[in-house]
Amino acid sequence: MTHGPAGPWSALLHPFSWVYGPLSARQISRKQQRAVRVNVPVISVGNLAVGGTGKSPFVRLLVGWLQEAGHQPAIAMRGYGAANPNEADEVREHRLACPDVPVLAGPDRAFEIQKAQREGVAFDCVVLDDGFQHTQLARDLDVVLVDGTRPPAQTTTLPAGWLREPAAGLQRANAWVISGPMGPEDQMATAQLAGQSALAEVRAVWQGVHTPQGDEVSVQGKRCVVMAGIARPERVREALVEAGGIVAAMPPLADHDPISSGRLDQFRVLSSEADALVLTAKDAARLGDRLQGWPVPVWIPRVALEVSSGEAALRKRVLSVLQ
Repeated sequence: MTHGPAGPWSALLHPFSWVYGPLSARQISRKQQRAVRVNVPVISVGNLAVGGTGKSPFVRLLVGWLQEAGHQPAIAMRGYGAANPNEADEVREHRLACPDVPVLAGPDRAFEIQKAQREGVAFDCVVLDDGFQHTQLARDLDVVLVDGTRPPAQTTTLPAGWLREPAAGLQRANAWVISGPMGPEDQMATAQLAGQSALAEVRAVWQGVHTPQGDEVSVQGKRCVVMAGIARPERVREALVEAGGIVAAMPPLADHDPISSGRLDQFRVLSSEADALVLTAKDAARLGDRLQGWPVPVWIPRVALEVSSGEAALRKRVLSVLQ
């Protein structure tokens, strides 16, 4: 059993997980019974665990496939981490990456979809980003990403483990996809939980580091201050080092960290003694103009999601929803 968010202290929190797990399952079930159906096909992308499994890049992958097939998708999401959902970092990131795709943000995704339709926004299908537990909106396809390094059979629910709901919830999924490396025994155990084998496997591929204008730069031998307010910041560090960069400083940040003025000043001081500030696309979208006048170059890693196996089956399953 892997440690949960509390690390070695997670074992002490197991009694709380015994309460949280059944409560979360019942809440999800109640919402599912009152689910609202909108008049366009809905494809949900989600996961069982907290933390980054590549949901947002996966959403953009599916959106690209839908566009290639002649459809007009929209993205709907909670807009977590901001008082105004439309100002949330992941919302901004989607809009920057997919400027021709409507991004609808708000806690009630059915309401946001119907509101956009009344306002004349053009789309013929919707992809939900982080929608597996948002069962109050009916969907036509539920795809769940499973982190290969945190298989559901090897952990428990919050707060002792990483799961948002009991692992048996995977049975609600129409399909599940492995994100990152997963051993054969864990694949078999997850397949037993889900009642089906994985449909596909995806992995994040480092595509170099770029300026905000899109020009590629080399990090070889460069001393970098790293800003990574994401769920798995260690992945940025590892990729940067593998590319030849030197991590001069990497102050810890929480996922969706708003980065206060004082915190930003800390990064500015650290950057003045380094060659560059390297920050994720999510952080760059969150900070926007606050990075103007930075004392050293600002660089953004570009990471793409690659389907390493099962692409044809996954693409067919997604497109079948609109046939």
